[in-house]
Amino acid sequence: MNINKPQFIFIVGAPRSSNNTINSLLDNHPDVLSWPSECHYFTIFKSVAGTNIKASVQNLNKAFLEHFTDRLEERLKFHTVDKKYKEINISSELGEFDLNTFTNLLKSKRNPPTMTKTEHLRFIFETFHQSHAKYANKPVMYYAMMCTARGFDWDDENLITENQLIFPFRPHLDSYASLRDVYFNDVTLNEFFNWRNRKGFIYWLNQYVEMSQHLKLHNNRQNLHVLSVAKLRLDPQNTIRNICSFLGISFTPEVTNMTMLGTPYGGNAREQSLSTSQVAARPSKLSHPLMDFETKMFNNLGLFDFDNQFHNLKKYNFITLLVSAFRTSFFQINLSVFSNQKRDPAKLLLHWRINLFIKFIRIILCIRKCELLPLTQHKNLSDTD
Repeated sequence: MNINKPQFIFIVGAPRSSNNTINSLLDNHPDVLSWPSECHYFTIFKSVAGTNIKASVQNLNKAFLEHFTDRLEERLKFHTVDKKYKEINISSELGEFDLNTFTNLLKSKRNPPTMTKTEHLRFIFETFHQSHAKYANKPVMYYAMMCTARGFDWDDENLITENQLIFPFRPHLDSYASLRDVYFNDVTLNEFFNWRNRKGFIYWLNQYVEMSQHLKLHNNRQNLHVLSVAKLRLDPQNTIRNICSFLGISFTPEVTNMTMLGTPYGGNAREQSLSTSQVAARPSKLSHPLMDFETKMFNNLGLFDFDNQFHNLKKYNFITLLVSAFRTSFFQINLSVFSNQKRDPAKLLLHWRINLFIKFIRIILCIRKCELLPLTQHKNLSDTD
């Protein structure tokens, strides 16, 4: 490996699957310079470049900085970073990283006027490297970025083969359950299960099918390390050792504690008691339990199960799914749990449940007619892990 040209590490797991954990464990390793927050760099590049191979550096920098500051503010505000850093203005120094220096270096770049996505990404990291006091005068082996499976460019074979990929695997239904748990704090069930919703249930079915296909297709690549989130929780030290072995870096004390820019980082577990800067022994408890209809629809997708190395081929017929939709709509849903549903007038409660039942039927028909992907035009929307 050319230490003067660090190789990229892309963390490409499904949502709510310890992507943040892996990134934070690598953050303080002396041989790895980790990007501090989730970054959908390839989505940004595509939005600027369109179908072109190269794009304006000035336009790329502008779009990238907007995305980066937004994600960094989100992480500082909502995740468990050391309290004093939550109170720091994002325009000032963050630990040993100077955002002003980083921004000024980006804006001063004039030549070349255009870059490919890999050229620009390396430029971003080299600028980050110069702006980070701990690493500025020190070579590293890797530049690491957590982009998640949905934020990675799986169509670029060179990008896949020339870099190291880490895919934390959590059972798809568990990942989805954790992800959508927070959604129901802001949207009603009727809104989430509306097939026209750009980030609703059908969108997520589509996303998990794609992520399963990526995992199955690339599972045997030597430069792809798939780790079981269940094993990470059960035996974090050996799992982290395996990551270090895969990357060819030493196992050091730094990789057993989560940090962000070298600052203690608890994690982004839903339960505050689990955010301790250590790998949590269990996932957060769901505030909104999975419903029978959701479980059966996921089982019908035949997704690849890495932990057990097989496709879930359990299929339900139309009548079974229809009964599940009816049971979920009229009997299973407890409005005291899905508390935000109370904004619907009580006198319309039956009408509300009928509407939900109709939406479930629409979803079943979409699947049966092979219309699972009606929202593929939205696949590059900004996503949150």
